[in-house]
Amino acid sequence: MIAAGRKQALAGAARRGLKRFAGVADAVLPTSGLVVLAYHRVGGEGTSQMDLPLDRFRDQMARLADTARVLSLDQALDEFAAERTGSDPAVALTFDDGTADFAEHVVGVLDEFELPATVYVATEPVLTGERWPDGAAPLSAEALTEVSGHRLVTIGCHTHAHLLLDRERPSGVAADLDRSIEVLTELTGSPPEHFAYPKALAPSLQNDALVRERFVSAAVAGTRPNRVGRTDPYRLARSPIQRSDTPRDVAHKFAGGMRLEDDVRRLVQRVTYRAART
Repeated sequence: MIAAGRKQALAGAARRGLKRFAGVADAVLPTSGLVVLAYHRVGGEGTSQMDLPLDRFRDQMARLADTARVLSLDQALDEFAAERTGSDPAVALTFDDGTADFAEHVVGVLDEFELPATVYVATEPVLTGERWPDGAAPLSAEALTEVSGHRLVTIGCHTHAHLLLDRERPSGVAADLDRSIEVLTELTGSPPEHFAYPKALAPSLQNDALVRERFVSAAVAGTRPNRVGRTDPYRLARSPIQRSDTPRDVAHKFAGGMRLEDDVRRLVQRVTYRAART
């Protein structure tokens, strides 16, 4: 028990140190362009890095509404296609997995501050009702249908079975993507146009082609701004907001910073997920 507590304390100290160093590194890295923020859980009362307390999330959205142009992904991609940018910082909000808290907590906050967002839904849990590994409940089919009709919400695809596309065979990936598109079309009335890679892992060359055939954009990791004229819309970098982020860290991420933190995280993930499939 003591050893576990010490390990947790050391991990927390390492995380805080990395965040401080990443903030310093922002001074020499470009931070202009579209910032795509990535959230997972809101108000789930969990303790994981992915689960953000509702009051903290609301404070962050209030700050965004006051300081940035918050665009839908469609609006952002239109600006990219026209190679134009506004004078204010541009941000797009995204949410991964499609868990019940999106309908229960997130949509109300989006409404309050008039902020558009995209939720990338993994469709198998929606059909089976199976909880995510962290205990989060998926959106029900009925809830997904309801939120898909909300004026501020765009539904994106996150695969059917949350497969990792850097390692799965193309035949299995094609079937999985088509099944997810089928389910989302049935439940929302239209096929999804945007895609996010599970665990933000970039795909193999063959699976990249499958995604490009089916969607108009795809999101990965990166924690850096997406610069007009220099960004592949199938490699949109996203900045994950974590429970351990201080207000200063969040401000850096809203401005396109903290790239170094993500670089280190991706190196760790290559080891952590080396034997995983989902």
